[in-house]
Amino acid sequence: MIGVGVIGFGYWGPNLVRNIAALPGADLRVVCDRESGRLEEVGRLYPTIDLIDSVTELLGRGDIDAIILATPADTHFELARQVLASGRSVFVEKPLARSTAECEQLIELAAQKDLVPMVGTPSNTMPPWSTSTTSSHDATWGRSITSTHSG
Repeated sequence: MIGVGVIGFGYWGPNLVRNIAALPGADLRVVCDRESGRLEEVGRLYPTIDLIDSVTELLGRGDIDAIILATPADTHFELARQVLASGRSVFVEKPLARSTAECEQLIELAAQKDLVPMVGTPSNTMPPWSTSTTSSHDATWGRSITSTHSG
């Protein structure tokens, strides 16, 4: 069983929490958010999940194997960097970071620690996404890092 933590229960966080809570093989153990009202909502919906407002506290836990970020885009790079530096794989709602350079830093850090940085997008089943994925795999646009479709 993989111990999972989620940072952010704002716009997209509730969807991710719902999906992870129902995923076989995943044990959603903690949700972290700065806003107490959001944590109260998580507590009503999922009374067995730990609720915290500190990323530092979450990163200090020994029972978390992977962390999902559902926070504002301008926080993704720094939070993902902290998660990877703590020795955990990270799933980030798009975008991974604000620049290619930041993305490359995260990919390099993940590789150094043998971790997986993942990026989610709700659009990955739409035809334009499928076309862009095919084009990147065929090297139409140059070198592809990785693209995975799980739907």
